[in-house]
Amino acid sequence: MEAAAPLGLIPLFPIIGAILAYTVGLYHRAVSGWIATLASTMSFVYVLKFFGQLPEHGYLEHLVFTWFSFGDLHVDFLFRFDHLTAVMCLVVTGVGSLIHLYSISYMAEDPGVHRFLAHLNVFMFSMLLLVMG
Repeated sequence: MEAAAPLGLIPLFPIIGAILAYTVGLYHRAVSGWIATLASTMSFVYVLKFFGQLPEHGYLEHLVFTWFSFGDLHVDFLFRFDHLTAVMCLVVTGVGSLIHLYSISYMAEDPGVHRFLAHLNVFMFSMLLLVMG
């Protein structure tokens, strides 16, 4: 087990991208698509980075906080990154980034494209939390 503090950036990029894509999209619809796509692509790049740092028979771990402690019982909220997690994160972020890229041109004339892309980023954030948690 090795500690990896920036492991939390993998799900953090999509949620920040969702907030930025929605707020910027209220004023500049075209820019919101690129913000959302950049956020999901950054997560993909970080997954590739951590995939290269994985030990052969181990995992990376980042303790976010201790939920509660009672005697010898410690319930922690942490991110764990092993080989299965890496493959699942690559699928989620890779396919998600391609969907974002396709949606920019497909939904270019839709007035609610910024909401759609923000929801895509929130979905990606949720999937990454499920896979890494």
